[in-house]
Amino acid sequence: GQFTGTGDVCAALFLGWTADNENDKKNGDSSLAVALEKLAGTMQAIVQRTATAAAATNQSASSSIEKAKIVQSRELRLIQSREDILHPTRKVRALRVQCDAG
Repeated sequence: GQFTGTGDVCAALFLGWTADNENDKKNGDSSLAVALEKLAGTMQAIVQRTATAAAATNQSASSSIEKAKIVQSRELRLIQSREDILHPTRKVRALRVQCDAG
């Protein structure tokens, strides 16, 4: 489905995690790789939570009030995703890809 605010959240999270990379450097991790891994895990959690909430909303709206509820149900569940944002799960691993210019 289409959700409101995914691009804004991605940009904010990426900026935050690339700026806050001192722990990643201490562990020898690439700050870009870690930021992307955290971004993917967090966005997956937020979108899944939002999709679940949207699915619970009746999708056959006839009145303007019902339509407004559908639009509202597609707004990202950021408050409910607080723990996912503060403590992201790294479900995927970024790999360095070498590209030879030929």
